[in-house]
Amino acid sequence: MTYLIDLATDLIESVITLLVIVDPIGVIPFFQGLTANAAAHQKKSIAKRAILVTSAVLLVFAYLGNAILTTLHVTVNAIMIAGGLFLLVFAVRDVMSYESAFRNGDQAGPLSAEAADSIAVFPIAIPLLAGPGAIATVILLNDPRYGSAKGITDFSTALAILIVCVIVWSLLAASNRLTKLVKPSAMMVIGKVMNILTGAIGVSYIVAGIVATLSH
Repeated sequence: MTYLIDLATDLIESVITLLVIVDPIGVIPFFQGLTANAAAHQKKSIAKRAILVTSAVLLVFAYLGNAILTTLHVTVNAIMIAGGLFLLVFAVRDVMSYESAFRNGDQAGPLSAEAADSIAVFPIAIPLLAGPGAIATVILLNDPRYGSAKGITDFSTALAILIVCVIVWSLLAASNRLTKLVKPSAMMVIGKVMNILTGAIGVSYIVAGIVATLSH
């Protein structure tokens, strides 16, 4: 029973944390701008491909991240501090930006299949969804020293990544309807609030990483 309670608690905390970091609401305007000239079926295909790439990248770093760090002689504490700095810098930059997120697409005509595939991978999947902050976050969530799972992070982190990716895919697939239902100003407010929460998570990572480093 304790195991199930710990698993549920960690899963909920991991999903919320990762959802704030990935910030799908903030990605929707960019997705709309980048796919402005795409056909309806292309938008769905781009969203699907972007989510598949995002989930693959996050799963790889969640379970092989520590091995990669060991090879590069980088500590988890350093990743925590660096990831926190990335989150804080990006959050401050975005929350202070007055540029409209609803940009027009740069393409002159309908998207080709190659262009659609390219957009799905870069910049939508990387770095908008699976950026430095998200990569650092999944590594930390899957580390029992820093995550909240207390030793059961393997299963819960993978499940959290998949749940978040399904949520993001649903929002991107429905982005046309969402942008019609929600006013741009409301979308901007939600995005700014998410940026503030992202900055707060970044600060907590920095503090925890510094404390852990100094305590050794």
